[in-house]
Formats: sequence, C-alpha cells, structure tokens
Amino acid sequence: MDRDITKTTFFKVFEVFPLEKFQQIVINAGCDRYVKKLEALKLLYLMIIAQFCNFESLRDIANQVVRDKHLQKVLHLTSISASTLSRRLRKMWR
Repeated sequence: MDRDITKTTFFKVFEVFPLEKFQQIVINAGCDRYVKKLEALKLLYLMIIAQFCNFESLRDIANQVVRDKHLQKVLHLTSISASTLSRRLRKMWR
C-alpha cells in the first residue's frame, strides 16, 4: 500500500471513530483500572499503527516507540517493553 494512501486511510478511520463511545466502554469495563502507563486508547493507537506498518511482533512495536520521537510525543510514552504490551493485551481480553 502506498504511504500516502495509508496515511489518508488512517486519518479517515479516526474521523468516524466513535471516541467517546470507546472511552465509555473502557470506563464501564474497567480496562484502565490500575494502569499507569499504557491506557486502552494508547494501546489501540499502537495496534493500529502496527497494523498499518506491518510490524510482525510486539518487540517491533516496542522498538518503534523507542526510535520514533514523534510517536513518543504523541502518545506521551518514552518507551514501552514488549512484555508490557503483552500483559496489557492479555488484560484487555479478560
């Protein structure tokens, strides 16, 4: 997929994404209870970015966060480990 098409698709998805509804579901389900660093919305953003960028593993995602200063600024994350991503994903599906 062409990079410009990917960016356009990404922005179009978030134009219609029901953010308030998503946040209400997260609150009602208690998904962010006791979470310090990687809230559900940040996790969602990371998973969408990983899908668009064709990352193959959680380690690839974690490495991208470390390398990409813009991503760090947008997500308010300086680093994240693959094990943290794994635990967070596991908690989301309980």
